[in-house]
Amino acid sequence: MTALPAPKVQSPPRRRLSPAERERDIVAGAVAFFAEHGFDGATRDLARRLGITQPLLYRYFPGKDALLDRVYQEVLGDAAFVARPHVGMGVTKAAADAAALVSALDDGSDVEAALAAFEARRLSFGRAVVQRARHLGAYMQAQILDADERARAERHRRPEAVMSETAVATGIAA
Repeated sequence: MTALPAPKVQSPPRRRLSPAERERDIVAGAVAFFAEHGFDGATRDLARRLGITQPLLYRYFPGKDALLDRVYQEVLGDAAFVARPHVGMGVTKAAADAAALVSALDDGSDVEAALAAFEARRLSFGRAVVQRARHLGAYMQAQILDADERARAERHRRPEAVMSETAVATGIAA
């Protein structure tokens, strides 16, 4: 008896995703990937797992840091933008976030729209606070940074320079 050839299984045609759907898929896949491999996991391996090319991944996220920021935001929500203690922005940021949320809710839109408006107003500020924290904290690890960061770290070696940028929103480009 001769065996019959196995029937060919055709996978359904892939639907082209909208940019928003593709971004959501990338973020969801990145959350799972980094949970499994840690933050040292290679974006090349992530792209392969997602069935996309690495250049497509970088079209949505210009670098691994941008992707990781989005993963933090996805997993932690606004807690991803809690100011580190040496920035002294916790209360300042919390008060401004509360005012922005009240304003968004007062606009009369539904809760989902209000939260989207709040996020649009506060997300860039949260990122800027984190960047400020990185700059102020750079003096602690100046030996491993690039020349630009070493120069910023040198500027913050004096306590007066650190204090002039602690617990103030002035100069945070959001």
